[in-house]
Amino acid sequence: MKKILIRSLFLPVFLFFSFITADHNIVGHWITYTPDNSPVYVDFNSDGTFKVTVDGQIENQGNYRLSNDTFSMYDNNCGIQLAGKYKLNFYTEDSLSFSLIEDSCTERVGEVNGGVIKRIQ
Repeated sequence: MKKILIRSLFLPVFLFFSFITADHNIVGHWITYTPDNSPVYVDFNSDGTFKVTVDGQIENQGNYRLSNDTFSMYDNNCGIQLAGKYKLNFYTEDSLSFSLIEDSCTERVGEVNGGVIKRIQ
């Protein structure tokens, strides 16, 4: 009976904290892979810039903004004024995927939408 009472006291606290969302931080060094299993590195900097590196060469770079789970990016390949918006789906603090919200740059949609990246420790 005592165990049931203790558990029932902790249940509301557990339920309260289970609905609190964490602020996620994407700053850091991330990796994903091309269909032929070649590594692609993505670096998100704290100043709102990013770069994508393949085979030691910068493939793309630009700026990003993160507001809650909405990721907006402006890159050189699609034009620095043309925003792409994606929902970030965090699996863990070190693993996430991108889901299209809106983006008129079809090349970027093909590369980003559905992509999964993992943080490199």
